[in-house]
Amino acid sequence: MKIDLHVHTNASDGKYPVEEIIKMAYDNGVRVLAITDHDTVAAIPRAVECAKNYPDLTLIPGIEMSSTYPGCEVHILGYFVDWKDPHFLEQLQEMRESRVNRAAAMVEKCRELGMDITMDRVREIAGDANIGRPHIAHAILEKGYAATWDEVFDKYLGHGGQAYVERVKLSPYDAVCLLHEAKGIVSFAHPFLTSDYKAILPQLLKANIEGMETYYKTFNDEQRKELKKCCQENNLIPTGGTDFHGIEDDEIFIGESGIPNETVLALLDVAHKRGRL
Repeated sequence: MKIDLHVHTNASDGKYPVEEIIKMAYDNGVRVLAITDHDTVAAIPRAVECAKNYPDLTLIPGIEMSSTYPGCEVHILGYFVDWKDPHFLEQLQEMRESRVNRAAAMVEKCRELGMDITMDRVREIAGDANIGRPHIAHAILEKGYAATWDEVFDKYLGHGGQAYVERVKLSPYDAVCLLHEAKGIVSFAHPFLTSDYKAILPQLLKANIEGMETYYKTFNDEQRKELKKCCQENNLIPTGGTDFHGIEDDEIFIGESGIPNETVLALLDVAHKRGRL
């Protein structure tokens, strides 16, 4: 059985609508799938309906929350969130508005650097999705101001880049608390992509985080071994996923990050005990 607990749709910064994501995942043998768009649950209602066409597929409603730690962003995954909770949806709407304001400021910086890109074009690229840096990157690439995604983020949109703008700050601790309020089971996303996961982890443990992403697409055996040991020491569930967006040709495909069945059993056990199943 293939498992993927970290997948994005075009409701945030993925390429494909949720119906296509579910079909692609199922056709590749995935039988446990979490939809985890950035700071939005907009795709979840359609995902729930679509999943009814696949009786042996377990769909987990999720989200990937963005938070800020000195020197880096920290992403927090929430599983089995109550995607109908009014307070939660209100908080997400506020985050959506802050994303738009941030994007506008980054576009303005790009224009000051001589790039002929507009916020109107970025909105067109984003469509109904939450506007984010990938949409600005797309606008930059289509105008030929950079050759690759890596170049765009390294030079312009990444932390410290020429057009980078800090987002409204939500601490990792507060992100975990918000997800717990929405009845979510929470995991620290791709720890090795942060500046220093060992420095960040105590804050998350204080907020009673339940998991840490261990079986991530790009983590090698040594990294996975280190994170599994850390999970054992802190009684955390070692979650995982491909972080699939469908944007780049060489992306690791949905379901191919090697998550063991034990991870899902542990996650489902917590969800069952908390009445989330």
